[in-house]
Amino acid sequence: MTETMRWGWIATGLAALLILLIVLAWHDAGREPVAPIVEPVPVPDLPA
Repeated sequence: MTETMRWGWIATGLAALLILLIVLAWHDAGREPVAPIVEPVPVPDLPA
């Protein structure tokens, strides 16, 4: 294998993983409804 072919396979694999991640995130989006915040959340004071 030449160096160019090796980088081509690596780029193809990374692109496939990225597409898989995007498809899984898109498929899972909106499955759980967003619940309203019922109680206030305490926020710590910022240091001076």
